[in-house]
Amino acid sequence: MSRSSSSPPTSWARTGPSRWGSGPTGLTGLFHANGEMLGARAAQNFGVPFCLSTLSIGSIEDVRSVVQKPFWFQVYLMRDRGFNVELLDRAKAANCSAIMLTVDMPVQGTAAPRRQEWPLDSAASHAEEMPSRSR
Repeated sequence: MSRSSSSPPTSWARTGPSRWGSGPTGLTGLFHANGEMLGARAAQNFGVPFCLSTLSIGSIEDVRSVVQKPFWFQVYLMRDRGFNVELLDRAKAANCSAIMLTVDMPVQGTAAPRRQEWPLDSAASHAEEMPSRSR
């Protein structure tokens, strides 16, 4: 999109003119009862998209029960494909208008078994033995 364009990109235009949205925040309900539901309702009141995290305390269905507009769902793909399908089916049933696929989960690489061969390991172990500076 060029800076001179006055119309928002298509994905934003579906939810309104705002270019803001609520990013997925996992475990919101841990810090405030019904945190995800309150966040979804606040986003709806401000006319911005709400994105529910896979790691939320509140369920997809709980969030859907407190909003009238569709919300987005962020999904972390798990090893259990059946669980992934179930999550996506629930998001579809809740009328989620977008799926945000997250790929930032740490995954052990294939180099891990060869780690003992790395020459920097001995330097790293010596660094761990050095006293840390106190603040």
